[in-house]
Amino acid sequence: MLGFSKKVLQPNVQHVSDLRIRIIKVITIRVECSIITAAYYDGRLSHTLFEFAPSVEPGFSINIEPKNIIYLPINTTRIDNISLRLVDQDGDSVDFRGEDIVVRLELKKYGIGF
Repeated sequence: MLGFSKKVLQPNVQHVSDLRIRIIKVITIRVECSIITAAYYDGRLSHTLFEFAPSVEPGFSINIEPKNIIYLPINTTRIDNISLRLVDQDGDSVDFRGEDIVVRLELKKYGIGF
């Protein structure tokens, strides 16, 4: 049933859902990158590069460009591969239903202070 976990509900009785209402599944999208360090999300060390709230309806093109770019240190001296994940506010992978996703990364050899 909509709004309730799997349990038998008694008829003719008012019931209150034990689950949160999820009208919009994806509220924010986080871009996570496997090689970065020194990023924090919700007070914990993470691999979060960027987070944004989609401003278009599902099915429409999302074009986001960070305004204040922050270069984060990487956790390796050699880059063999980079894994990117796009997750929602709960850390679940975002389903783009087979659409192509383009993420542009800008790497600098030396950051500020080195």
